[in-house]
Amino acid sequence: MGRNGKTGAQASLQPYSMAAFSAAGSLLFGTPFLLMGLFVLGVGLGVVPVESSGGDAPMAVIAGIGGLFALVGAAFWVSAGKRFYRQARWNAVRRSRPFEPWAWDHAWDPAGARHGATFGLFRGLVACIGATAFAAPFHWWAFHSGEGVVPVMAVAAFLDLLALLCWGGLVYALGRGLKYGGSFLRYRVFPFFLGERLDADLEGLDRLRGFRTLTVTLRCVQDRVTRQGKSTQVDAVAVHEETRELSPDELPVGRGGGAGVFKLFRFAPRAEGLPVSFQLPSGDLETVLSASPARRWEVVVRAETPGIDYEAVFLVPVYRRPDGATPAIP
Repeated sequence: MGRNGKTGAQASLQPYSMAAFSAAGSLLFGTPFLLMGLFVLGVGLGVVPVESSGGDAPMAVIAGIGGLFALVGAAFWVSAGKRFYRQARWNAVRRSRPFEPWAWDHAWDPAGARHGATFGLFRGLVACIGATAFAAPFHWWAFHSGEGVVPVMAVAAFLDLLALLCWGGLVYALGRGLKYGGSFLRYRVFPFFLGERLDADLEGLDRLRGFRTLTVTLRCVQDRVTRQGKSTQVDAVAVHEETRELSPDELPVGRGGGAGVFKLFRFAPRAEGLPVSFQLPSGDLETVLSASPARRWEVVVRAETPGIDYEAVFLVPVYRRPDGATPAIP
């Protein structure tokens, strides 16, 4: 598979432990949003009586702000409920299969890992709508109420800029999805064990055109928690990384057209694939996603092409082979 190379840790890596709130954290974070949102929504709908001081924002604007905050809080509550249920189910599996962490450490698909456009676009759309809705009342206050002062205008302009950047990122992601569709890393075995080989097939490269090299990187990313006084900082570092470069004549590329809207939202992987094979190191570098600090293994595929570049990140299940005496993850 082309040329091998190893690089050092990358400071820009995102910690897995900070990627999402815990169930309890979601409840704690979402409750103030939900309660405040319901109160403000009640004020906007006239259900909660308040004294008017004159020059107040229209009731529709107040109700919109309250509804936004209530929806954010409700979303965190729903997320917490799902996490509590999933964790309870995984705990039951862990008690019955303590030496098989791939059964309860993460919601793995034994067939493979998917890098698709649909879910990411949906999350991006929700984020853009939320950013726009959050910026809207400040925009009204600053530029349409007649009471906007320079500091308020500055805040409103900043929030407007953030919303525009969010929509710009969504358009870019949509363009990438329409250009490449989804990709699927199909495992030849499940899971992978340290000291053995990681063998898989990368499907969905048939639309790559005009690139000089494609890089396939296998990396192990370790979260690190640093506590200083009352503050806690979490960062991530690559503790193992191997990169291979491939030329166009080594790849099944350039034979398909653009993904289009239909193929953007389809879930069926493509049949043609690129063999991906790495020798995994030995040692205590098994995947840990159900505890903190987390450790994860990823296969990252990148190619610079005219226009929108191709990039896909696949989370892969790498564990140590159980010895039947000590649980793999304490």
